[in-house]
Amino acid sequence: MEAVNMDTLNQFASVLVAEAEQQQLVRRLQKAQKLNTELTHEVENAARRLGRLRHERNLLMDRMYEREVVTLEFTSGSSDEEEAPLPTKKPMGRTTAWTLKDDVDVESAAKKKRIVKTAEAAALTPRKVVPVATDEEGHVILPVTIGVVTLHEAGQIVHDRPAFHNKRYIWPIGYHSSRPYMSAIDAEAQTVYHSRIVDGGAGPVFDVSADDNPDQHYQSPTPTGAWTAIVKQCNAVRGREYGNSASGPDFFGLANPTISMVIEKLPDSEKCVHYQKKVYHGIGAVTSDNHEHEEKEENVDCDD
Repeated sequence: MEAVNMDTLNQFASVLVAEAEQQQLVRRLQKAQKLNTELTHEVENAARRLGRLRHERNLLMDRMYEREVVTLEFTSGSSDEEEAPLPTKKPMGRTTAWTLKDDVDVESAAKKKRIVKTAEAAALTPRKVVPVATDEEGHVILPVTIGVVTLHEAGQIVHDRPAFHNKRYIWPIGYHSSRPYMSAIDAEAQTVYHSRIVDGGAGPVFDVSADDNPDQHYQSPTPTGAWTAIVKQCNAVRGREYGNSASGPDFFGLANPTISMVIEKLPDSEKCVHYQKKVYHGIGAVTSDNHEHEEKEENVDCDD
């Protein structure tokens, strides 16, 4: 009798232990389900916040781009006459084909009210420059970042081929600048674009490539043509059909007064017979006869 009672007690104890373990597992499962629900809500909230931030970022990028275009139109007075003449020789390699229609967005340009100065008048308008580091010989130490544009190489001036300069700009072979902008392949990302001027024989070729797609080159006989193709592609991947016009000299950095001054200080710049030398002022500015012209630092506006 005693042995039977012990067996019964052992079985009963085993049942109690099993039930306790089951209840513990149920409680753990319930906690895990609750935690999973909370984490799911947090992920959903984070996704909504991320969506709002992406939307706000896109709006800010649009405003930045519009500000760049408006600033260039009302300060530098750029126009189609500023661009390089069309070369007769097409560059080799994998490129994005260009046409005259691609270089100028007529419909977008017609909607903008522009104040265009003549090259002579623009050259006489003093332009403020920012101080840049120079070596013992007075050469600018590269790379140097001015605003959103980084100048890596100023290049070499070609004075004996008229197509490599006009009244407003000089286009040195080997010029290389970079700047951040919207990615043309990822709607949620930014990347860095590299703008270069290469020798196209009859005239300069303006070449732009991106860090996130280095094998794709956007080439055109004008800086506006190359960058307009990029802006169109950036807007296309984001489902936009507006704001496809671009100011090539601004995106290349050629319209920046400090970079313009650096180019003017290159050898043989004085041999570019059609180019109108600019007037600069500010710390580090150089006058037309190459004498340093300093002003008080508190009177210098260093905003690009």
